[in-house]
Amino acid sequence: MEEYVVFTLGDRKYAIALSNVVEILLPGSVYPIPNSAANVLGLTNIRGNILPVLDIKPLLGERENSSSELRRHVWIRSGNEDIVIVVDKVDGIKRVSEEDVAQPPEDLTVGKRIKKVILANNDLILVVDPLDLVG
Repeated sequence: MEEYVVFTLGDRKYAIALSNVVEILLPGSVYPIPNSAANVLGLTNIRGNILPVLDIKPLLGERENSSSELRRHVWIRSGNEDIVIVVDKVDGIKRVSEEDVAQPPEDLTVGKRIKKVILANNDLILVVDPLDLVG
C-alpha cells in the first residue's frame, strides 16, 4: 500500500506521494520575484525556510479559477529540493493498493509530469511527479 496526498486543481484530482509532502499550510505571504518564470509566484518564508511558490496549473494544462477559501500551499521535498505548490483544495490522504494503480498512456499531453494514474471509485487521480516540478 502506498499513501498519497490527493488535491484538486480546477475540476481534476491529482496526487503526490505522501513521502514527498513536508507540510500542508494555509496560504501565507508570497513575495514576487522580478523577471521570474510565469508559473513562479514568488518566495515564501516558512519558519525560516525561504521557498519558491509555484503555480503548477499551467504545467498540467489547467486553467486558473477564482480564489477559494479552501486553497492551500503544499510544501514538497524531492531529493534535496523543496518547493511550495498552490492547490485549490486538499482532499485528504488516500491509501492505494498496487492493483489500483496504472501507468498513464504514453501520448498523455502532460507527458512525464504524470507518472501514475490511480483508479478510485470510477474516477481517475493523476499522480504528479515531484521531480518534474522542481526540475
